[in-house]
Amino acid sequence: MADFSLFGKWQAEEQLGDGTQAVAYRARSTGSVPEEAVIKWYVAVDSEDRFNREIEALRLLRTGGSPRLLEHGIKGGHPWLATRWEPGLAMDKWVDARGRPGLLSWLKMARTLSADLRDVHEAGILHRDIKPGNVIVRENGSATLIDFGYAVIDQRHSKTGSEHILGTLLFLAPERHTSSALEATEKSDVFSIGAALTLLALGEVPDEVKAWGQVLGSLGWIEAASALPESWRARFLTSCLAEQPDDRPSASEALGALEEVGREAGLNSGFVDLFAGGGGLALGFMSAGFRPLVRTDIDKFVAVTSERNFPGVPFILGDLSAAGIRQQVAAQVCEPPFLVAGGPPCPGFSLRNEASKDDPSYRLSSSFIAVVEVLKPRWVLFDLPPGLRRVGGERLLEQVVAEISNLGYANASYRLLDAAEFGVPQRKRRLVIIANRTGDAILWPEREFSDGVGELEGSFNPFRTVNGAITDLPDASAGGNLTCHELLEGASEGKHPDRRKLQGDRPATAISPVLMPVHPAIERVLTVREVARLQTFPDSIDFSDVRPKIQRLQVCSAMPPLLAERLAEAILNSSLNGLP
Repeated sequence: MADFSLFGKWQAEEQLGDGTQAVAYRARSTGSVPEEAVIKWYVAVDSEDRFNREIEALRLLRTGGSPRLLEHGIKGGHPWLATRWEPGLAMDKWVDARGRPGLLSWLKMARTLSADLRDVHEAGILHRDIKPGNVIVRENGSATLIDFGYAVIDQRHSKTGSEHILGTLLFLAPERHTSSALEATEKSDVFSIGAALTLLALGEVPDEVKAWGQVLGSLGWIEAASALPESWRARFLTSCLAEQPDDRPSASEALGALEEVGREAGLNSGFVDLFAGGGGLALGFMSAGFRPLVRTDIDKFVAVTSERNFPGVPFILGDLSAAGIRQQVAAQVCEPPFLVAGGPPCPGFSLRNEASKDDPSYRLSSSFIAVVEVLKPRWVLFDLPPGLRRVGGERLLEQVVAEISNLGYANASYRLLDAAEFGVPQRKRRLVIIANRTGDAILWPEREFSDGVGELEGSFNPFRTVNGAITDLPDASAGGNLTCHELLEGASEGKHPDRRKLQGDRPATAISPVLMPVHPAIERVLTVREVARLQTFPDSIDFSDVRPKIQRLQVCSAMPPLLAERLAEAILNSSLNGLP
């Protein structure tokens, strides 16, 4: 029953779903300030009760991740409501499209969903129909509950006047299949969360549930959860799926258990950022859930941009090869941090210079190791340029790995990574060493993107391109006063035969601060902001406090934040995988 006319101020543009009770649309406001919303139009003759429940529930849910009610009304004799549009997929569709998530992604969804259910219960609401189709996974990886049409609010609707079980049988708690099925409780909602999260962990409805059938399928969930290879996850899910309601945690207790898992694995833990540079590595680790304890660099201009972009984070200006500077760094750390990360400046390991132990940059790697020896972090990440493997420097690389291992980091390995394979629109390569003293197996990030050559169709996403990264930016050559978009030194209009012109439909080649490439469609070199986009720096990161030449150096020399985030997630997944 598609109707793309107006619902109040909302113009329906796309039908999202058509159920027995309601039709859902994506809509846009007709006012001067554009907004997007989800319209839910209750078209069934007996849907008024569900509409009233949902309206009342959404009015009560002023906090948490649940959808925000924007407006409601009557159209064609049927009620409708509008909630704020947030991009995402229903959990069942998310699993169909992407398969089961990694441990870290699963933990984030489980934590945010448990927090959402805690807020729902604290508002005096029972959901009663929690299932993957009623959970939205947002683009940032968080999960939230939707569809409160079967909700019980302050027990005022605890009786429905119907003898039918309300909810989706496969995800109902076992006690709701009995004669008292209409008496839902907070613990029955917790069971349904456990079932949905078990499906998420497995990537499909488990055989144990299918074997029991629709009515008794709830008995199969605990069997499937108890067989998960990660003991901590199996313990959590089996507690939520306990047959007796009193044996299940409350939503608040479930959230607390997941928060403890996160703490043990390193979520929200502190890291030390050595050779801080433009901040790409720090930004990536912060996006994955880490906290910077202290940053350090020898460059005074790095101190300037660090103060702007990392306010409140202590910064030590100085040469790490000096014992006094290392002591200042250590003084900022009260206990062994989760991680020490960084990479020395590139010249000593560049493609054009023979790697040498006498080179200042190599001595900085010794300084890095000296900091590791003092701070004794659980994990170490050392970012190096790829030239160390190509110009006879492999012996030095092996020596660095051996020195780290000798400090008690028995699990140490390195890989050459292409940032484009992890979503960066640039073929930038980094040589990365990861080590730990926890004994956890190191799980490296899996590549997600490819040029498709020699790959099975659909195996990987296509590489992200230059055009996809920069075409929405204002044209710096148009003459506007644009901070961080202004033309760089020597970037006047005209031909640049000595510079490489990027191809818009491909990732950029590795960008050097020495010779900036030419824009794919405009006869000028790239701006700092365009290069920052190709490095995956957020637009909120501001380099304008220093000269353009320094801006180029800071942006181009940094590890791409997105690659750093994938490495941080891999470390957390390794840590989660090793939990007892």
